[in-house]
Amino acid sequence: MWAMVGVAVVLLLVAFAGAKGWVPRNAGAAALWLFGASVTLVLWLGLKSRAQALADRERESGQAMVVVIAAQLARQDDPILEQIVRRGGPAADAAKLILAGRRKAALSGGHATPA
Repeated sequence: MWAMVGVAVVLLLVAFAGAKGWVPRNAGAAALWLFGASVTLVLWLGLKSRAQALADRERESGQAMVVVIAAQLARQDDPILEQIVRRGGPAADAAKLILAGRRKAALSGGHATPA
């Protein structure tokens, strides 16, 4: 993105030079059109990267929330956790993680105890 900003600045300088007559006017006019296109591209890339950053931040906070909920739900027994799974939502994700961990511990011969 910053490379495109640099290209836009150079194109703006060429357009200015064309207006002053330092370079051919056709080159200045073409540079002005290319400047507009590059600024549009920079704005589009900036908005797209901002949206991606917000989505990443939301996903990370959602994962942290599931961990916190799982810590609270670890004390519950399996039937209650299965009810929570049927309801759905972030608590269901946390309950699924706990149930999967308990099943894995049961299959490996160990026993998972609630915290």
